[in-house]
Amino acid sequence: MGHPVGNMPAVPSQVKITLKDGRELLLRGAERDDIPWLGGIYARVYDPANFDVGETWTPKTATQTLEDLDGKDPSLSLVAEMDGRIVGGILGGTKRWQGKNVLEIKEVFVNPGFQQRGIGKELMKECLHRARVFDKVKDIELVTFADRGHARFWYGELGFRPAEGLQTMYAKADEITNSLSPRSSAEGE
Repeated sequence: MGHPVGNMPAVPSQVKITLKDGRELLLRGAERDDIPWLGGIYARVYDPANFDVGETWTPKTATQTLEDLDGKDPSLSLVAEMDGRIVGGILGGTKRWQGKNVLEIKEVFVNPGFQQRGIGKELMKECLHRARVFDKVKDIELVTFADRGHARFWYGELGFRPAEGLQTMYAKADEITNSLSPRSSAEGE
């Protein structure tokens, strides 16, 4: 069932995996033409009926967001196909931090009708494998919802844990701008 991460000598352009249910999964590098399909899947995943995160996604807004995320390191963006149909994706990238390369998982998602089959796990394994081969990655980081037990449980099952001493901070630009006092001309000199 799939390849063990770290035991493949090279990175093929696509990987075929037999899932537990006997169905074949194809993992391959994402292409620009795949992004609208992935945007549609992303919007379905985060539809409040499936997974309510308090955000409203349409295929158009999801596609725009995924286009922005995909542009930096396309070698770590993958799609999962079953029977010639895209059913999920992962967008990853690397950054340099304290002298080592870190894999950033930006998004991983699977069409709700294809979840619970191991597809997300296989996407994570292949993305990590490629990051280790291409970029000698030693660590992985991602951001997930603190109050959504399912996502935290799934990442925990894969071996992720909360980073000690770190917390993601967020603000709306208008709120921050309004809370900062304007610079005087003397401060800018």
